[in-house]
Formats: sequence, C-alpha cells, structure tokens
Amino acid sequence: MEQAIHFTEEKNFDRAGYDTCLRRLNYDDRDVIMYENMLAFLWEYAVRPGCLADYKGLLAEYSRWNMQMIEKCYYHLPHDLPYANIRRAYESVIHLLDGKIEEGLLQLETIGEQNFQYDGRAPKLLMTKHGKRFVPVSKLFLLYNYYKVLKRMDESRAEQMKKKYSFAFTRFGDEEHLEHDRFLEEQLTVYHDCIFYPVFERIYKMPWCPADFYMYFEEESQIPLSKLDFLPGT
Repeated sequence: MEQAIHFTEEKNFDRAGYDTCLRRLNYDDRDVIMYENMLAFLWEYAVRPGCLADYKGLLAEYSRWNMQMIEKCYYHLPHDLPYANIRRAYESVIHLLDGKIEEGLLQLETIGEQNFQYDGRAPKLLMTKHGKRFVPVSKLFLLYNYYKVLKRMDESRAEQMKKKYSFAFTRFGDEEHLEHDRFLEEQLTVYHDCIFYPVFERIYKMPWCPADFYMYFEEESQIPLSKLDFLPGT
C-alpha cells in the first residue's frame, strides 16, 4: 500500500515559504505578526479544495496555529474579544471546508449571536486594501455558508439553523434594512450553490459601544459547493 504524502512534501506546496514562517513562529510564538504570516500563507491553499492530496492535513495545520494564536496572543480581556472572534470566524470556514460541521457551528456560537445581529451600525465608508475598494458587508455570510451546506445535507437541520439565527434570515421590508434584505436575497438565490470566504477584516471602535469586527469578501472569491467532497452528489 502506497504511503500517503504529507502536504509539506507535495510538489505543489511551497515548502521553503512554509519553513520560513515556521522558523519565525518557533522563534517567538507570542508574536501576532508571526501567526498572521503563517495563517496568511496557509490560507492561500485552504481556500482551494483539492489543491493538495493531503488537503485535510493542510486544514489541520491551519487550525492548529489559528487556535494557538487565540490562546497565546489574546488574553481573554474585553478588548481582545473582537480579535479572537476574527480568528474564530476563520476557524468556522476551515471546519466547513473540512466537513466538520459541528465544530464549525461551535465556533459561530462562541462568537455569540449578539455579534451577528444586524443593527445598521456598520460604517458606510469604503475601505481600501491593496488598491481595491470594499463596501462593508454583514458578516452574516458566515452563517449563510453553513445554511447552504446544511440544506444539502439535512433539510431539517438547515431549518433549525434558520430558527436559531432568525434575525439573519428575516426580510424586514423597510428602508433601514434595505441592504440587509438585498444581501439575504442574493445569498439564498443568486449564490445558493457556493460559499464565500473572507479576504480581510477590520475592527471598528465606536464611542460608547463595544468594539466590533467586520469581515469583507469578494464576489469572485467563492467556492462552489460542488468542490466540497463531503456533500452528497459531489
């Protein structure tokens, strides 16, 4: 029987880049920048299901460093919470890509329903990264990702999720929630057969309010459900 190859030994994997990130992390495993560099490096592979034979091994490696970052860099103080929740949001995407639905839903629960509530406070300012301009969107797409997958796996569980996060699936029909209603409609109709992953995030600190985080995605940065090999029919 042919022995499985570890992802670090695969020809399509940049071993030199990985070793550089690993060496720097081992030098200082409490430096946020070192973790960010490693996670950004692994993320480029994580969002391409099937790009490596040991794809699951790659996902496990991402999860290991991601959760260690939360443990060692964010000391569970109030001002650390948005930063830790960003890492949990990424972790939820990793678990979803790995078919670990329960683990991913647990990450969303840990973030907390209150941090998904739509309240219209998201700044309307355009954000820029690497010359690209983004409009703040609701991080509800993280919930919609799981709903789309659950709908393929178990219709009853998908409905349970809709009830649990009912605010995310409510069409308000008023001017205040116009963007929310449009976003929901697009996610469940136009983009019903794909999931989205974050491309970057921001922390917003507003007067007299707890800091919150927002995540951004690009419409072209999507993964077809047909690429998830754990789903029926794929």
